[in-house]
Amino acid sequence: MAAVGLALGAAVGACVGDGAPADVGDATWDVEIACAPGERVCIDERTSAVCSPGGDRIDARLACPTGLVCEAASGLCRLPFCEAGAPGCADLTHIQVCSADGRAFEPELTACDPGHSCSGGRCMVCLPDALTCTSDDQLSRCSPDGSGWEVVETCAPGMLCHSPSASCISSECDGESLLCASPNAYRVCRGPEAGWSDAVFACNIQEICTGGACVPCPDGPTRCAPDGRLEVCDAAHGGYVAQACPPMSACGGRPATCGLPPPPYCLADAPDCADASAISQCNGSGNGWQPGLTFCGLGERCSFGACIDEACLGRVMLLVEGSVRMAPDWEHIFAGLQAAVSATPSMLYGLTFFPRHGSATEPPSFPQLPLGHLNGTSVLAAVFSAHPPAGTPSLVEAMERLVEQRELFLGEPGAALVVLVGGRPHCQDDDETCAAALMSATRRLHEQGGVPVYAIPWRAESGTTWADLIARAGGGGQESAPLVADADSLRAALDAIVAGVPDCAGQKSP
Repeated sequence: MAAVGLALGAAVGACVGDGAPADVGDATWDVEIACAPGERVCIDERTSAVCSPGGDRIDARLACPTGLVCEAASGLCRLPFCEAGAPGCADLTHIQVCSADGRAFEPELTACDPGHSCSGGRCMVCLPDALTCTSDDQLSRCSPDGSGWEVVETCAPGMLCHSPSASCISSECDGESLLCASPNAYRVCRGPEAGWSDAVFACNIQEICTGGACVPCPDGPTRCAPDGRLEVCDAAHGGYVAQACPPMSACGGRPATCGLPPPPYCLADAPDCADASAISQCNGSGNGWQPGLTFCGLGERCSFGACIDEACLGRVMLLVEGSVRMAPDWEHIFAGLQAAVSATPSMLYGLTFFPRHGSATEPPSFPQLPLGHLNGTSVLAAVFSAHPPAGTPSLVEAMERLVEQRELFLGEPGAALVVLVGGRPHCQDDDETCAAALMSATRRLHEQGGVPVYAIPWRAESGTTWADLIARAGGGGQESAPLVADADSLRAALDAIVAGVPDCAGQKSP
């Protein structure tokens, strides 16, 4: 590549940090770079630039907003491919680490020890907090780091440890009944005096033991495991057997498969934001951009294909459950959110998933998209594709993390929080204690942080009780949370909430 002298005049503006224009002053750089007229190129991993019409100089320099990196292939500021320096799973038995710039995974792999499997970027013996019987009289819980089993209860004489119910039950039985010993095996009653058989018998081909009987696999031929792996009803084993999904894919869909179908990259033939300060036109196939960019003016930012005056905008952070139970509906959740947020470009949106990506239960450590960075369909599609559902719904921990780091997630007082939750959260304590903690975190966000909190339950087969707790304590005027089950109802619920969120002048959203 040829050395090009990059001359910048004092009148040139650049997009920095929060997207506001800034005078870069007089500067001249000599940078090894090749570019075509009007092309976007990367000066470094944090700086995008525009090549002049003559192809001999740089017309503008644009600093990538916080959390984005300059993508070499396009010259645009994009979301990182992965969290810089964070571990991930290359397959069921190997760990891989994200590069320092977040653009790719390093090629080196670290093998797990025998008997361990990779989950959430760690080698584990078991899933944290899972309960099972490790002997006929011992109930054990998996340690928080997944390193092994710890005995939590020893059954009394005359009692038998029962894995399906994670409890000690009477060893006495009557008649010719069966007792499920595992998801695909059972014990036989030998009579009132002899009790349950010591031997364990396998169910027939493509059957699973549930409710004291071997029945056809109730969830169909495939389902998603809590750690994001695919479980197949296996003919040889008579039950569900976990299989590792390929790298950069996860279990999802109905029926469950590996490799969630990616959402559309952009909406065919529609304008979208190439980054915080430029509009690009989506091609006719929805998988890339047409040539050319339109830049926003001073004091403007790009929001869903339009240049918006950024002087007075409302702010909405979306806290979305990304646990494995949301996997079958992930593409529908994407579609509902996309339709709602793109309809109100005058709002600054952000997005946070829980649990934290790469962890089974831990709360988020930072927003996937800070406020103002959820500004286009392509950005939302990228973050949904890069964060397939996994883990358990750690809602209470997530809300408490937002209380602890409110400024990181929600900025100055006045931003609204909308929580999309799938039903009962994962709780280590009893329901009463968890409910009290959830309501306390919600009230603190509202009363101490000036954050109105709203709730939307997705399907919620276990009921809307938990979402209703947030709705009533959040100070947003919700008496109950609106139950949604598809993209259209999710959009309608979010539209109704956002319509009541004021901008900085106290005006409601149009």
